[in-house]
Amino acid sequence: MKKCLDIVVLFFLAIVTFVFSILIYVRFLWPNADFEQIMMTIKDLSPKMLVDNVYLKDYIWGLLFFVVSYPLFYFYFNIKQKFCALVILLISVLYFSGYIYYETYRRTTSTLYETEYVDPSSLEVKFPEKKRNLLLIYMESFENNFRYSQHYEKNLIPNLSKLQEEGQYSLAHESLPGSDYSIAALVASQCSVPLRFSKDMDIWDTKYFLPKAICFPEILKKNGYKNVFVKAADITFTKADVFAKSHGFDEALGVDEILPTLPNKDKKEYIGTFGGVTDRVLFEFAKNKLEEFKENEPFMLSLFSLDTHTPVAKLDKSCKAVFGDLRDSFICADKGVYEFIEWFKTSKYWENTTVVVVGDHVLPSRMFYKGRPKKGIFNLFLNVADGLKIRNDKIFSTYDLAPTILESLGAEIKPRAFALGRSMFSDEMSLIEKIGVSKLKIRLIQKSLVYDKLLVPNVKRVDVYKDYQIGDIIGEDDFLDYADAYSTIMKQHFIDRLNLKLVNYNGGDVVLKVKFVAVAGGKIKIFANNNMIYEVNSKQMIKQPVVLDLKVNKELIKDGKLQLRFKNTTGIRAESQMGISPRELKIEEIK
Repeated sequence: MKKCLDIVVLFFLAIVTFVFSILIYVRFLWPNADFEQIMMTIKDLSPKMLVDNVYLKDYIWGLLFFVVSYPLFYFYFNIKQKFCALVILLISVLYFSGYIYYETYRRTTSTLYETEYVDPSSLEVKFPEKKRNLLLIYMESFENNFRYSQHYEKNLIPNLSKLQEEGQYSLAHESLPGSDYSIAALVASQCSVPLRFSKDMDIWDTKYFLPKAICFPEILKKNGYKNVFVKAADITFTKADVFAKSHGFDEALGVDEILPTLPNKDKKEYIGTFGGVTDRVLFEFAKNKLEEFKENEPFMLSLFSLDTHTPVAKLDKSCKAVFGDLRDSFICADKGVYEFIEWFKTSKYWENTTVVVVGDHVLPSRMFYKGRPKKGIFNLFLNVADGLKIRNDKIFSTYDLAPTILESLGAEIKPRAFALGRSMFSDEMSLIEKIGVSKLKIRLIQKSLVYDKLLVPNVKRVDVYKDYQIGDIIGEDDFLDYADAYSTIMKQHFIDRLNLKLVNYNGGDVVLKVKFVAVAGGKIKIFANNNMIYEVNSKQMIKQPVVLDLKVNKELIKDGKLQLRFKNTTGIRAESQMGISPRELKIEEIK
């Protein structure tokens, strides 16, 4: 008994020690990442991304911790000491991941939305007779403080600093929860609400992205704008495509859409960091995309750069290394976006177009600097409507960008607010100024019934049944024809239900021959027309793939219709908990 207990403790100790070693790596590269950012990133990671963006040299301290500490526990600790080490490491993982802080406040309720949320649907918005176009550029991890040579030995953004003097900007940005990583920054800047991490309930829900939220591109579209979003990276990563197409964009394009438009030669030449195209390619693509807009149709072109994405930032071949480290990538990216804007000034679009350049979030990684630079996103509003002015010391957050961008186009909005955002052009206090940074951070993490309603799909799910010939084999990709919703994770299709119309059904019992991928440590349930026909509670990895023969009594089959629902609860907050990844299905009638 004691030996078995020792093996169990050692098993869990190995897992927790390894997880802690990974957390050391995460904290080394991204010291400011919070729990939600870590979990949202894990949800969308693929093996290829891990291989392309994780370097052993960065992981060395975490690896050394695992290599040194676990053998020490194994050979020199008795069972009580091992158990104590397990508890201490587990608490450390929960603490350093930010989970304890996160859960402490997530269990309480805030009235922030009840008192401060301005419903965008209630706004009075009036555009000028001649509507201004919008060129909105997100620069990956760009900060205002990069301009200070005392921190970085050189002004890393001399060109953008110069452009700031031509336009409007503030140096007093504060980062807030739900807005400080790329997809969250996109949501916060366009919808003025945070992107919260939550358990996925149903694959149907993943077809939507904050379905009841209203974002400023939707207002532009209602007022005759053609909206296009172009991302240098994979547009499907973190469901940026779902967000864009759900909230006012006519097109959402990424690396897979850009590459076919480029000259037919080695595509590797165009690829930068994180599997996306380089900024140089992005801006050249944007020049061509601009030509597609109609002359008398207002437009919004939104671009999202990538070269400065860490930990594998890209130095374009047109730039020379100055420092031999990450700073070079920002110097080069500054040059690239400046040249694009200078070109844009000479184009036919400039006179009637507002240009907005913002950092999506502060740099999450470590970079050489001296002292303690004030971290805040870069922001620049060029060629704005007449009479608008931003104080350089105006304290704002990413949530304040949506109403500010709308007003920069000459739109009059009453009140001068948008959801949790307040226009930087107005004298009204931002929520940071009104509530305070510390209190606002807590309130954004706390539970909100108003926010939860934004997650509810606008369209009710309706089951549509497709004809199935009994005896036919449904292969892995064929499942998608019978599923109204599915999610692709690591190149596998996770499906929560299949709707089958048994066209040659004779009224007897049937047997389902199901083959699917198993998941470790969770409950798997299969339902036939809402009646559970299979359940397994796995405490360890099941041999893969799993093959089952499941009988369905004729009493459960109504009018030849058979709905199969799959539920897989792994205990891990990931999409795989919503369904299973089937490999093969065959239904045979029992004679």
